[in-house]
Amino acid sequence: MFTLLRIVNWFIQGQPLIDNKRARNRSLALFYGLVAVYLCILWTQCPISWAQWCLLPILGSLLAYWLFSGVRFYILLLVYGVILSFVFVRLATDDVARWNVFLTTEFDVTDVALDDYPQLDKTFYEEKTAELQSHGFRWLADWENQPQSKAFPELTTVCRCLVHADGTIAVGVGQLRFIRQKNDFEKTFDVRIIEFSTEFSDGLILHTADSQGINPIESVEGIVLQQFPPGTATDRLLQHHRTKLEELLADGSRTVRCISDKHDLFAASYRAHEIFCQDRRQKGLLTDAEIERMTAQAGAGKKLASSYLKAFRKQAGTGDAATVDTVEGVPSP
Repeated sequence: MFTLLRIVNWFIQGQPLIDNKRARNRSLALFYGLVAVYLCILWTQCPISWAQWCLLPILGSLLAYWLFSGVRFYILLLVYGVILSFVFVRLATDDVARWNVFLTTEFDVTDVALDDYPQLDKTFYEEKTAELQSHGFRWLADWENQPQSKAFPELTTVCRCLVHADGTIAVGVGQLRFIRQKNDFEKTFDVRIIEFSTEFSDGLILHTADSQGINPIESVEGIVLQQFPPGTATDRLLQHHRTKLEELLADGSRTVRCISDKHDLFAASYRAHEIFCQDRRQKGLLTDAEIERMTAQAGAGKKLASSYLKAFRKQAGTGDAATVDTVEGVPSP
């Protein structure tokens, strides 16, 4: 209550909120203590009502006034650091485990029907399909990506696959969506992505998508990756893809591997998956820059990002340094 009264006094009279070392220690203790409590509640998924969430700051103020001063304050910082380190290790362990499942699961797809996924926006798929058909694309399949589904079982990974009439460009229309209920909170993840792809005779792959700010990975050895902001117009994405395609064909050293049916599409997707996985093994799953970008997108500060980076590196190790040139012997879908 002492801290709350000081805040009110600061708003009314303009007096400094923290005017001595002891008050400063109490205020900092309140902040760190509440953060630690909230993290513990979220991590353990302890059931708690909205009223209890609102009472926590008041209880924290009383604890800060009666307990957290002098040496107790530094003890609190130590306890907070231990709890935070434990939380980051748990998060990093879960993320590394998901990556390992993705990398060790052989690429495969399952034919699905959109009607079996009521949580997806069928209108989005139909509108994009009609738009792409007006640009000369034809429908091939609706697939569920098995490695992604096993690594992220709570995430719907259905992709509508189309190919251009000349077979040079394939496109995937996907909505990644899940709703997770935690306590009184509902967390929704909903991303819509359009991905254009072309494979060349030398194994190089051109990939163009509106995944900027969503996908933290910006470079893959063997894949030319172009990313644009989410919601970029489909015709603009296609234009960028074709411009880069002509640039990569200009020197005459490579040709396009055309796609004519589902088997060709599966083979191209299989090779792209293997190239991506090999690149991730060489880089230890994620590079430091990619982890920093990912944590920044999640709103984490530099110190939190650094803690997560250390925990992730400790769990992931250095990765596999083996190399592979071109993936052959593609199984049938």
